[in-house]
Amino acid sequence: MAHRPAPEPVSRPGRDAYGARMVSLAEDLYLLADDPATGRPLIDVAHLDLGLGGALLLDLVLRQRIALADEQVKLTQEGPTGEPLLDRA
Repeated sequence: MAHRPAPEPVSRPGRDAYGARMVSLAEDLYLLADDPATGRPLIDVAHLDLGLGGALLLDLVLRQRIALADEQVKLTQEGPTGEPLLDRA
């Protein structure tokens, strides 16, 4: 019997190539900024807020939902991303 190569994984929005849920950059930043002992942020909340906003924008760029055009953020693709946090952004 001939050996067949494994099928290529199929990528879906909000999932990695193997179907596992991708953690957003905003979620990563929040987890890094959180003190697990106290549950309080390790950095100033105003700075964290700006960082989380930037992380959400970058997640949307990486998913090709927004782009910078003429020094403005433009929507490039409509519809849900499959990531509730990004869908509300």
